[in-house]
Amino acid sequence: MLNDESHPSLSAAAAAASALLPVAVLGAGPVGLAAVANLVRRGMPFVLLEAAETVGASLLEFGHVRLFSPWRYNVDPTMAEMLGRDGWTAPPEDELPLAREIVDRVLRPFAALADIAPFVKLQTKVIAISREGFDKVKSEGRAEAPFVIHAVERGAPIELRARAVIDATGTWQKPNPLGASGPWLSEKQPQRRRSSMASRTS
Repeated sequence: MLNDESHPSLSAAAAAASALLPVAVLGAGPVGLAAVANLVRRGMPFVLLEAAETVGASLLEFGHVRLFSPWRYNVDPTMAEMLGRDGWTAPPEDELPLAREIVDRVLRPFAALADIAPFVKLQTKVIAISREGFDKVKSEGRAEAPFVIHAVERGAPIELRARAVIDATGTWQKPNPLGASGPWLSEKQPQRRRSSMASRTS
């Protein structure tokens, strides 16, 4: 059995090992990719997990809509700097883009950069996140343990370890309920009808 004096060294070793793991960024939209850009700027390894087949998938669902904020507020400065080094030309700052233009002119070119593309996992849906070696009733040492991400990548279950997790999945696929006390059944029924109608017309 380990004595108490060995615990600090074990904790330090675990923390050092965890520091070598990537930061997991969930969601490859504007916020997730901006987070990735800033992790790269700080020299921190990362892995980007996106459930859809492409980056910026939620924006493409209303891609025809012209946004009310100009380009200057839709491009992260660190992303722009990295793209610029690859020959990218920035759009006019005061122009109002369509939602799909943000994907086509910024998000996809950025995700294709040599420093980014190898660490992007598309069609990877996160199912659960836990701490390695800890269940719900254990707490001592939890903060030092790496995260374990349980996901499904192109139909196959995978597990990833990460030093930290940034949730940039947004609210487009998970809208807030109208009621202040949570979703009522009456809210869910129209949603099911809309889904059914959409499947019949597609």
